[in-house]
Amino acid sequence: MIGRRPPIPAPARRVPRRGFGLIEGTVAVLLLVVALGTTVKALSWVARQRLALDRRAVALREAENLLDRLTSGDPSPPSLSPGAGASLPDGSVEVDRRVESLDGVELERITVIVRYRGRAGEAAAPERLTTWVAPTPTDPGEGDR
Repeated sequence: MIGRRPPIPAPARRVPRRGFGLIEGTVAVLLLVVALGTTVKALSWVARQRLALDRRAVALREAENLLDRLTSGDPSPPSLSPGAGASLPDGSVEVDRRVESLDGVELERITVIVRYRGRAGEAAAPERLTTWVAPTPTDPGEGDR
C-alpha cells in the first residue's frame, strides 16, 4: 500500500442559512415602524374629522330646535340646551328678526346663528338657519279671504 494516495475530500458543502441576518431584520423593523406611524396619523386625522362633524351636527340640530321654538311663539329667551352647551366649546346663539316685504306681503325673517370653537380654539364656521314667517291674522275671519 505504498503507492496508494489518500482520498481527496469532496468539496465542502455550504449549509443553507436559516433565518434573517441583521440587515434584513433591521429593514423589516424599519418598514413596520413606518407603516405604524402612517396608520396612527391617519387614525388621528379621522378622529379629528369625526369630532368636527359631530360638533357641526349638534350645532345644526340646536339651530333647528331654536328656530322651531321661535316660530311657535315660545317667549323664552333663546339659549343653547345643556347638552349642546357641553358639546360645543364657547357655544353661543344669535337671533336676528326682521320684517321684510316680499311682493307686497310683509313677512318676518328669523335667522338663528350658532357659533362655537373648533379644534385648537379656532372659531368654527357658524351654523345659520333662516325661515320666513307670515304674520298671524288677529281677526279669525281675516285669513279666509
